[in-house]
Amino acid sequence: MEIRGSIFCEVREAVGWPTCVFYSAAVEEFVRCFDITAKVVVSQCKGRGDASCTMTVKILGERIAEPAAEAA
Repeated sequence: MEIRGSIFCEVREAVGWPTCVFYSAAVEEFVRCFDITAKVVVSQCKGRGDASCTMTVKILGERIAEPAAEAA
């Protein structure tokens, strides 16, 4: 997945951590809405000085449903 520009990319100077982790967390949460588990890894970040924000989305599979809580 590639993001070419966002408000997080427009920092005044390069920072030491990926500013696009917001998007990686959003993608993980989005697929979770469909009961799918995914891991998103940021490999490049424009806010860190790279040409663009690039992330790898790895689909891990179907989420396992949590057991229902027992009635008191």
